[in-house]
Amino acid sequence: MIHLDDVSTWFRSRRVVEQREILRELVYLASQAGAVPSDAAAVRNWATVPATSTAIRLLREDGVRALDKVEAAHAEELGTSFRVVLGALAITDHRRRTTKCAEGCTHAWHRNLPAWRPGSWPVPSASLDHDYGADGLDIQSAMLRHARAQPDREQRSRFLRWNGQVVWTAFEIVVPRRGRLQLELLDGAADATQGVDVKVVSGTIQLPGGEGVKHLRTWRDSRFEDTLEYPYRSRAGLLRVWNVYQRPWRDGHIIEEAWTGNAGFLVEHEGDGRWLFRCSDGPSAPPDFGRLVFRISVRGPE
Repeated sequence: MIHLDDVSTWFRSRRVVEQREILRELVYLASQAGAVPSDAAAVRNWATVPATSTAIRLLREDGVRALDKVEAAHAEELGTSFRVVLGALAITDHRRRTTKCAEGCTHAWHRNLPAWRPGSWPVPSASLDHDYGADGLDIQSAMLRHARAQPDREQRSRFLRWNGQVVWTAFEIVVPRRGRLQLELLDGAADATQGVDVKVVSGTIQLPGGEGVKHLRTWRDSRFEDTLEYPYRSRAGLLRVWNVYQRPWRDGHIIEEAWTGNAGFLVEHEGDGRWLFRCSDGPSAPPDFGRLVFRISVRGPE
């Protein structure tokens, strides 16, 4: 069985246009199963989402008919909406199976959901089926093996299963097209210099002096502030994030690196436009996801 958090991670790894298509189909199924406003509390508990989330409010106010609106919601809300709509389907499907359909039925959406438009449902990928943590590889070698096993870039998941955890080497955040970005460097190993790369897709981050940069690299250093905040613009509504680190060599040279060895991170979506990252740097063996901890917060224009 695939855990809800795994399916949510799969959903977030899809393009926004695909996320909207998936939501449209799930709303249709939930409407067939008979979701009603009184299901809202149970759905919220099942999906573990805030009571104030837009999808819960819509379900509570007007049942599944109102959920048609979640497909058009801002891209940042789609992940929460997915959990809510999937919860509405899970709960109402169970109710239907034990009441009106207890004696049997022919509903493809009811007893065998994958039979209904199967290409639209999450299928366990190598990232979900296979745990690379036991393979004796470092994270980057595992990513290369994963890419060779799934050559279709559009269909390939962008993360790995690693000792029961979902590990990323780069993470995409759907954001308002303009707003403010805050980066908090919360903790890090004392024996290494580490940092964060943030790349704005089709846009720029505005630095205090007025300069606009597409790619911002920030180091955790006692000489500098641990919290930074900048306005940004992104026509694509996307930020890409990954961790970086400095590697000293025997000849005294120091090289800035990313995406080598055991570089990778765990991501926790804290809600309200905030994501917590726990990173391993490349030289760590085995991976140590406490080497750098940072938070990214995004809010729209005020």
